[in-house]
Order: sequence, then structure tokens, then C-alpha cells
Amino acid sequence: MTQPTMQSTMQPKMRKTSAQSITNPRYLVYAGVFTALYFVITFGSGMLGIISPLMIIVGALIGVVCNGVVVMLYIAKPPTLAHSPSQAPLSVSS
Repeated sequence: MTQPTMQSTMQPKMRKTSAQSITNPRYLVYAGVFTALYFVITFGSGMLGIISPLMIIVGALIGVVCNGVVVMLYIAKPPTLAHSPSQAPLSVSS
């Protein structure tokens, strides 16, 4: 029987690179949807300033809170864009 060489057993198993997974159309659609949500919320909260000058400040606060929720949802949805630790290459322990 032949034994495997040390070089072949020491190579770590690699998963897909981030460049391959980011170009997946599903993640591009996620990015587009969350970008559209971000701009719609920003526009809507900015339009509150038409009512009165006080609503400019209130609209800014509402925009920050609502857009914070959108950004957190975006970070949580596609794990390849969030750079989660599970995306790290597998290491072979000896």
C-alpha cells in the first residue's frame, strides 16, 4: 500500500472564494432590494421636513432608526457579504 504524501495531506480544504459567491445573482438582488429600501426610507423621512421645521429633526431621527434596521437586516441576510466566521477556510489539524 502506498501512503499519501505529506504535501497532499497538509493542504487545507478551501470553500468557494468570496469573489465567486458575491457575483451570485441572488446576492446582487439582495443588495439592490436593501439599497432601494434604504433610499425610500431616507426620502420618506426627509419629506417630513415639508410639514414644519421641527419635523426636519424628527424626520432625521426616524430615518436613522429605520435605516439602522434596514442595514442590520442586510448584514444578517447574505452571510457571504457579512464575512461570517463560518466562511473561513477549513484547517487540517495534525
